[in-house]
Amino acid sequence: TLNGTGTYTGGTYTSTPAGLSLNASTGAIIPSTSTPGNYVVTYTTLASGGCASIQTTTNVTITDVPTATIVYANSPFCTTLNSAQAVTLNGTLAYTGGTFTSTTGLTIDASSGDITPNTSTPGNYVVTYSTLAVGGCPSVPVTTNVVITATPTATITYAGSPFCATLTTAQAVTLNGTGSFSGGFYTSTPAGLFINSTTGTITPSTSAPGNYVVTYTIVASGGCAQVTATTTIIINPIPV
Repeated sequence: TLNGTGTYTGGTYTSTPAGLSLNASTGAIIPSTSTPGNYVVTYTTLASGGCASIQTTTNVTITDVPTATIVYANSPFCTTLNSAQAVTLNGTLAYTGGTFTSTTGLTIDASSGDITPNTSTPGNYVVTYSTLAVGGCPSVPVTTNVVITATPTATITYAGSPFCATLTTAQAVTLNGTGSFSGGFYTSTPAGLFINSTTGTITPSTSAPGNYVVTYTIVASGGCAQVTATTTIIINPIPV
């Protein structure tokens, strides 16, 4: 914006140091093709009417766009975690001091980016970090994904227990639970029970008579530790 009195138009524009994209006639600058930095722009009027040229100056700053990245190194997180889980923020230039947001259900600190899994709803979330608008540059948003996993629960029962050793057919187990409770494996103690480790079915006729504890194990996954469920069954000998 050029204002003045007398014959002040028609002059030329220059800048120091080098690096500013400047139109010498109009004074218009192009930030995207300029080198970030501080410049002094000088406008020089024409010498006319016996008057020498005069100069006036102003300062111009070209700010580089900040960059940022965010990551939650330990995602997925299990809902058993009751401590704040930190985010790692990296970037260039003025990338700090922004705010963190996410969709409803994730407990997140807007300033630090810390999340608390045990007060969050299990699910998949997109966390957005927005840098501050500074130096003429608008806010820059960056995103990352966070998964909150529900702790699985499980129960197992054998409805026909106790079983007689005369039974030659496989006896099924009933498995119920919440979360990712399927896909585990079955074991029993002590030795002597004929059990399918994948399906949990038992065969009384090929098992030694006795009392057994059957354990169903859900392997550690989704940030959650291993979960087990147990039940007791009895194999009775054939009476003679």
